[in-house]
Amino acid sequence: MDGLPRFQTPAFSWGALVTIAPVFIVLVAENKGHIAAISSYIGRDLNPCLPSASLGDTLATLVSSFGGGTPQTTYAKNMGVMAMTRVFSTYNFIAAALMALLLGLSPKFGTFIETFPNPVLGGITLLIYGIIALMGIRIWMDAKVDFTRPKNLAVAGTSLIVGTGLGTKGLTVVGLNIPGIALGTVLALALNWVLSIGDQD
Repeated sequence: MDGLPRFQTPAFSWGALVTIAPVFIVLVAENKGHIAAISSYIGRDLNPCLPSASLGDTLATLVSSFGGGTPQTTYAKNMGVMAMTRVFSTYNFIAAALMALLLGLSPKFGTFIETFPNPVLGGITLLIYGIIALMGIRIWMDAKVDFTRPKNLAVAGTSLIVGTGLGTKGLTVVGLNIPGIALGTVLALALNWVLSIGDQD
């Protein structure tokens, strides 16, 4: 079938391992952020679900790697859709996943999506990513982050600009494209660690 993806047989490579392994750390942090965002929206503590969510990401990444795919994670775009529609049922997303799998096998459907005008896709993207940004700010507010501290300003400000500035285009390093959100997450973790050295608070 023309719509089937091109699978590749697994092959061990130290270079690929060193390149991809750090991305998984980013995905763990991203997953934790998504759990916190959904918890805030539905008014329930979903932190007990974090181990099973991480296990799901791990298994999905394992299956993906056997076919030559990239690490898998939850997607912030879905969080934005949930926030807009106020629909949080997991059954809806199971149905959406099955539909996506079936439609993904049809090249004609992909061609149909490409007929959407760029302003339409741009408007949807602008709305969804705007909601995602506000979700992050709400998490900071709920956590009572003190933005009078220079360290917090540096960590939040630089990572936010990198994440939004690079967007979906990301940054390509040694043939690997790192999305802006992932790079912003890495920067936030690294800056927080470096600036916390010697911090007594």
